[in-house]
Amino acid sequence: MSSPLLIGSSFAMLAAAVELAGNGQEVLMLTDGKPLGGHFAGLQIEGHDFDIGMVLLEECPATDPGADLRSYDPAARNNWTRFGDRASDWIRDKVDLIRAKTPECLVEGRRIPDYLISNRLDGLNACPFPPLLAKSDPRHAAHKYQHGAFDYLTYAEAATRNHGDHWHQRFIEPFVRKVLGVPSTDFLARFHRAAWVPLYYPETLKAASFGDHAGLPEYQFWTTPNGFVGQLVKNLRDALTQMSKVTVITQPLSSLSHQKGAWTCATIDGEVYRSHRLALGLPPERAGALLGVNAATPMPAASVTLLFASVQEDFMSKPHGCTMIVDDAYAAYRLTDQDALAGLSPRWHRIVLEASPQGIAKLHPGKTIETALRDELANLLGVDPKNGPAIRVLRCFTAYNALPIPTPEQVSNANNTAAAFAQAAPGAVLTGSLLGYGVASLNDQLIQGLKISEEFK
Repeated sequence: MSSPLLIGSSFAMLAAAVELAGNGQEVLMLTDGKPLGGHFAGLQIEGHDFDIGMVLLEECPATDPGADLRSYDPAARNNWTRFGDRASDWIRDKVDLIRAKTPECLVEGRRIPDYLISNRLDGLNACPFPPLLAKSDPRHAAHKYQHGAFDYLTYAEAATRNHGDHWHQRFIEPFVRKVLGVPSTDFLARFHRAAWVPLYYPETLKAASFGDHAGLPEYQFWTTPNGFVGQLVKNLRDALTQMSKVTVITQPLSSLSHQKGAWTCATIDGEVYRSHRLALGLPPERAGALLGVNAATPMPAASVTLLFASVQEDFMSKPHGCTMIVDDAYAAYRLTDQDALAGLSPRWHRIVLEASPQGIAKLHPGKTIETALRDELANLLGVDPKNGPAIRVLRCFTAYNALPIPTPEQVSNANNTAAAFAQAAPGAVLTGSLLGYGVASLNDQLIQGLKISEEFK
């Protein structure tokens, strides 16, 4: 009864278990039949370790040095950055890291440094700009995380005001439509990173148009020496097996209830576990089924098709690490070469192509999804069609409704559902999407896990 129950297989639960057990605390972990680490564990396909699309690690200084982890607020955008130094130090203690090669953008037929997520503006053409917004204007990008105007401002409105319509239509809008399947008028500016797009200050873009890039440093990303970011999860799993304080139960759950201040959890093999302390890291639909909360699949949501391939290095005339594909000529919107990102040169590279299933159907009528993406991959890498065996497609699948689109209704529904979970699970520590919209990133989950370790000491 004294050992806390950690229910779920998410990264938050994994981090909490490692931290608690490392501090000498007994921990009972129930994974509900799922492998530990969730999305961030990646996939092993025919002996190759793949991350699921572009998965890179971030480092940033703390925006609130010395802040108490228990003050983490999931309702505040990017609140994990308050504890950025602790997140970075914790990850570096668990896995070796190297600087990842700077991503690129393919736009208007050119490959230029990535301006979407890396803040590299040195490859952009000069564009006309509207009159600059005053920083006091609530629509100015300086207010994108705090001001109430961004509770209803669409990304199209904010981007047009801050970037200018010409720049937005050339360099942003095509990418948005491919990732989300909707125009940028259809989602909230505050959650622009849901589509991996920026919201720059107008002053920044104007300066960049005159060749002044000194004011905005490149946002750096990190990977592991073997090019597999999921190695972090592997290391944490290995650490758990060496910790006598952790008991991991892999059987699926059959029930979860709260009575008289205590939690009771049963698994399908009839075992029952009880504790006064509970942390929950299940997907909303699964948690809802156990707790009686209506947590239907969020809509609208974008689907993504992923192709995992092994490509022979000698036949790639245009190798690169990560490319954000803005051009409308492709259904794919991102290509990730895990080996090139890590500076590796193996005979065969691990490459993932992410695409819009709607875009595939539109651009490649009559072709199978796998054939269409294989052809796009060959073109992007410069593989001559005569060298077909140089590309081995290992797996191709579509994750339906994988990316909830941050409309006002979506965000409101997610927050209302989070409130329902808080009521249905009194005293439990919730993590990930159970806390609302946009707090299931690796860094958010890490801070949530570290917060659990503080609260369950």
